[in-house]
Amino acid sequence: EFPEKQEVIELQPLSGVNVLDLSRLLPGPYGSWLLRSWGARVIKLEDVTMGDYLREAQPLWFQHLNAGAESITLDLKRPEGRDLFLRILPHVEMVLEGFRPGVMERLGLGYAEMAERNPQLVIVSLSGYSPDGPHRDRAGHDLNYMARSGLLSLMDGAPGFQLGDLTGGLMAATAGLAALLGARATGRGSHVQV
Repeated sequence: EFPEKQEVIELQPLSGVNVLDLSRLLPGPYGSWLLRSWGARVIKLEDVTMGDYLREAQPLWFQHLNAGAESITLDLKRPEGRDLFLRILPHVEMVLEGFRPGVMERLGLGYAEMAERNPQLVIVSLSGYSPDGPHRDRAGHDLNYMARSGLLSLMDGAPGFQLGDLTGGLMAATAGLAALLGARATGRGSHVQV
């Protein structure tokens, strides 16, 4: 005999967590999609010129990955855009960015500047290559990562999905969650490199 049907309770463990997502294309937006699916409020920050390239390249992917996210545009290269960004920081727990290493620092928005505005802030930097490695300034895409790792040589042609991008997004969300737990336990945020 089956037990009576029980009410399903939807778990939203990140309810009340605000995430500012500066990423584009697939890895970062996939990471923020995961955070949103666990209850976080995600505010997607796009630049004023082109925004997220995925909107044009893969409109259905863009719609799916960003469904439920709020959206704002800011020009972080202008002083007023930078100042507005810094004023937002006390109201968010996590920033997810996917620029090449050093870009946020060149904008005057490195970890030190952001942590000054919000000492408990978690910053997740998702980049193709190590910020300290020889390829740090290279553009990277899923196929590059799979080829450099040797994984591509084990396959019969290119796979039909972006394994590296999806894994990067998953790791960004997971590392961000771990850092968020650390910030709540210690009162101090951190900068996580993925």
